[in-house]
Amino acid sequence: MPTNLFIAGFVGALAPEIVRLYTLKQSNVSFPNWYFVISGVYALLGGYVATIAPGVTSPWWAFAVGAGLPTVVNAAIRAVGIIMGQAVAPAAKGGGAASRRAVPAPSRTALAARGTFWDFVRAL
Repeated sequence: MPTNLFIAGFVGALAPEIVRLYTLKQSNVSFPNWYFVISGVYALLGGYVATIAPGVTSPWWAFAVGAGLPTVVNAAIRAVGIIMGQAVAPAAKGGGAASRRAVPAPSRTALAARGTFWDFVRAL
């Protein structure tokens, strides 16, 4: 079963890349070889995350986790930042990871109102 989930997550992570490549290929854009290596590593990450994601028991959900990998990774980064006391501001529209800036950590009162790390884990 985990192999099926891994393959579905792997294909799910590649699906948006395939659509993006198809769209860009129509404009005669060439891609360097390292782009495909990075895409392969990204797809492996999608398969791994789909395998370890809690509650994912069917290949369909594993595909969805792989396809939504950027959202999953960004949510994890934000959660770790909040836990460590260094929240990360969302990227500006059209921006990427380079456009993110650190924001002041929320006060202890605000953190207490949000709950603990285990409350977050239970909500998953």
